[in-house]
Amino acid sequence: HATSVLVRCRAPASRPRPHFASIFVAPRLELAAMDAQLAAFGAPGEFSAVDFVNAAAANAPPGEAVDRYLSELEMKFQLMAEDASASLDELSASALARVPRAGREGARLRDEASELRKRCGSLNARLEAAAARSE
Repeated sequence: HATSVLVRCRAPASRPRPHFASIFVAPRLELAAMDAQLAAFGAPGEFSAVDFVNAAAANAPPGEAVDRYLSELEMKFQLMAEDASASLDELSASALARVPRAGREGARLRDEASELRKRCGSLNARLEAAAARSE
């Protein structure tokens, strides 16, 4: 006797345009929190994996098996690495999505600057002509 399952799919809701703070500030806060967690590793070249593992083993809660504590710590680091990777993927995708808009904005500014130069040149020519007539 087979049981059928009905799954309803709905169209994805259109995503609202993200607010400035969510684009630039929130990822920075996430990265700042990640930096605080990674501070134990010190500067590049100063980190010793052996010292870190020995210190972590020494800090294991009393009554908890060291190997279990270290495996939990390893899992936390794996999750942190996945979070860092996901954050980098999200930030790079967001940056790539902004590139075409920035290009269009640059072209618009270039065109406006060119138009302003033409107007200033025209105004300068009219002022010189007026000055020549008044002499």
